[in-house]
Amino acid sequence: MKLSAATAHFRQLCCLNAPSQMLMPSILQSLHDLIGSDSNAFYWSTTPGRITNAYSEEPMPRDIAALFYDEFLNNPKRPDSAIHLGTLMRPGQIVGNSTQLFPAAFYGTDNYNLIWRPLRRKALLWARFQDRNGNFHCITLRRLIRESPFSNQDEQRLAQLVPYLRYTLGADGYNNDENADQGESGLIIADEKGAVRYHSEQGKKLLLLAAHPTVSTGTVDWRMHDTLPMRIRQLCLRVYGISAGQHVSPPQAVIKNPWGEFVFRAHLLDAVANEQWLFGITIQHRVPLALKLMATMKLLNLSARQKEICLLLAQGKSHGAIATQLTVRATTVADHVQKIYYKLGVHNHSELLKRLRENNSDRSNIKAIH
Repeated sequence: MKLSAATAHFRQLCCLNAPSQMLMPSILQSLHDLIGSDSNAFYWSTTPGRITNAYSEEPMPRDIAALFYDEFLNNPKRPDSAIHLGTLMRPGQIVGNSTQLFPAAFYGTDNYNLIWRPLRRKALLWARFQDRNGNFHCITLRRLIRESPFSNQDEQRLAQLVPYLRYTLGADGYNNDENADQGESGLIIADEKGAVRYHSEQGKKLLLLAAHPTVSTGTVDWRMHDTLPMRIRQLCLRVYGISAGQHVSPPQAVIKNPWGEFVFRAHLLDAVANEQWLFGITIQHRVPLALKLMATMKLLNLSARQKEICLLLAQGKSHGAIATQLTVRATTVADHVQKIYYKLGVHNHSELLKRLRENNSDRSNIKAIH
């Protein structure tokens, strides 16, 4: 994707007026097209000097996650904790680069040896900024040992995106109840005691988000992270009951929280050698329709203006209403619509909506837990 198109996509995501927790996974993903990194994360703060929520693209191993969130995230006694990033910056400075600002002593700290080194991290680029309520939030981009440090150009590009991130944090008034499958799904395989035996990378992350409206110090019991929540374990009991001919509810559950909507479905698998039954549990992540459409439109050969009009059409707005909102003539909107139809090979509004709702990816991947 060209830099100009990637920038336009990032800005449009930030301006969807949806809750920041629902938007952040897509925003962090889109950031890879603008600034190369291995993984990105975002940290919310609603209490001065304390991080109260976090989203990371990289699912940490359980033992490292426990150390990071419970020991290094908000610990004021540790000069290498996450909340001390701000102390490395000059007053008024928004963007920081570990290559330039981290003291040499950091590479001898527990944080480096217990968190960074096992995860093969080398460089960190971050932006720390205030929302309209005066709370500081932080976005971080990470690179691995084999990758080059972040450059001055990377710093400048991130600084240019901060106003849109700040806007996202002030736009948590989303009222549209229509959700759609974003194409993000995962798989969990658990035994009859609720212990997770296998998972896909997405399955691990989606289970964490579904079970925890916030992820921060003290909100997750990492010792039990590889055990299914009771509500999901009950799905397995329903599957077993159905196989035994009992009259029980279908093995499906929906969990809604600030991260979105999660649909769980359970299936009975074969018994293992010790006669314990195994259950396959699929997780589908559903998000506001506008966010789903943005994910689809990213892959379409449309201009930034045409994508904007597609989104407004999907929201049910007429050509006249779109023209008023975009301060253009209705004939200009009609011309854009005809070009959109031609590029996408559709002939009317209903065919356009069907095209935009198509799933754009399937990122499921199973691996064993070590």
